[in-house]
Amino acid sequence: GDEAALREIWKVAFGDTDAFIDRFMAEVYEQGMASVAEKDGQVVSAIYLFEDTELVFADDSVVPAPYCYTLGTLVSARGAGLGAAVSEHIMQKAMAYAPLVALLPAQGSLYGWYSRTFGLEPISRARETEYAAGELSKPPRQHRLHRLDAASYGRLRELLLKGKCHARYSEKLLSWYNNYIREDRGGLFLLDLDGVVGCAACEREEERLLVKELLLPDSPPEAAVALLGKKLRRERILVRTPLFFPGAGTVRDFAVARLAEGFSPPDPDALWWGLAFD
Repeated sequence: GDEAALREIWKVAFGDTDAFIDRFMAEVYEQGMASVAEKDGQVVSAIYLFEDTELVFADDSVVPAPYCYTLGTLVSARGAGLGAAVSEHIMQKAMAYAPLVALLPAQGSLYGWYSRTFGLEPISRARETEYAAGELSKPPRQHRLHRLDAASYGRLRELLLKGKCHARYSEKLLSWYNNYIREDRGGLFLLDLDGVVGCAACEREEERLLVKELLLPDSPPEAAVALLGKKLRRERILVRTPLFFPGAGTVRDFAVARLAEGFSPPDPDALWWGLAFD
């Protein structure tokens, strides 16, 4: 019964379109996945929990890794600690069954706030590099770029990350993500560069291409970036890659988490969180 208020909070907090919010509510939302705060009987703050996210270790063992998403509060209710309250509530819910609960701060300045307020510390890092298409060499003569559905991308992603610690997402989340990025002619892709295989999740902005995840274990990323820029028609390309795959660029903290006592994830450089649906 709170769905109308949830839509309003999302739109105020993030400025997304009605179509984007409606897609989330139709394809991902389930009753009970949000924690909310009320003021004078009105829902004014909310955060969601993806409960079917997992952390896969290098030895293929798996633990639940629920992921908090889209904390938002109406302007009229800010400054009273309600965002912190719903965040704490949903994290306690997650920690009742999982050894960690993760979150991706919306901007760099929030990492300190999440650390001070909830004790969340970085569990993963990512490499980010921005390229200009004109500075890249042409892709190899033998190349292929093929769109994938969510299930196929998930299977390929697991093959490429085998033996590496990483977050794994449900097919439902990947399908929702693929559906909304394809509206702007982005998508989930298989890359074949003269026999070197990888995958990429690409979002097209008005002036640049965002490669939110490029997994290319056996080659530097430049040839793949050149191919993606050419096929998706963007001159500027921002790329995220794992630190344990070839490449160079700026290293940044990525996902943060609260950890159960006695649970130790690997070094953040060795854990790929990847997609954050940010």
